[in-house]
Amino acid sequence: DSGRAYMYRKIGGAWTLTDTLLELSQSQNSRFGHSVDVDATRLGISAIRSSFFGLSSGAVYFYRVGAGSVIFEDRVGPTPVSSGSFFGTSVSVSGTKCAVGAVYDDSIANDEGSAYVFERQPNSTWNQYAKGVPPVSQSNAFFGVSVGLDGQFLVVGAEGVNFGASGGPSGSAFVFRELA
Repeated sequence: DSGRAYMYRKIGGAWTLTDTLLELSQSQNSRFGHSVDVDATRLGISAIRSSFFGLSSGAVYFYRVGAGSVIFEDRVGPTPVSSGSFFGTSVSVSGTKCAVGAVYDDSIANDEGSAYVFERQPNSTWNQYAKGVPPVSQSNAFFGVSVGLDGQFLVVGAEGVNFGASGGPSGSAFVFRELA
């Protein structure tokens, strides 16, 4: 269960396998490739059970895609470290920013979840500059099950949120806007 990610390029009208990417440490059960996203020349790949930053806390690996090559840039994890949070449940890359979901993060309530935003620095490292949780604390919200980032907008899915629906959780999507 260490996982891998396969990169295809469209060559002459056909999709051709050009690269196979593995987690740097190739640790067992890291599940590298659980979530992937690409935006122009940036690639984010998660390993939701990686223990590089803490026991099964998860990690996201960033690559730069060039002419015929894939170059590793950085590896990031949750801050603060939350064991078993599945950091990397979802990944969305947009330019020099990336959103990452951690569906089982227990920062406030059990399995409430969280979403992180990272920004690429000039030296090719990625720094965390925001961490969000649902506006209303709730166990089993699974905030971060999906993330979408485009420009100044971040959308975070929370399939377990229940705002009074009969029969169980109805789920929600939360929209955030970065103000300049």
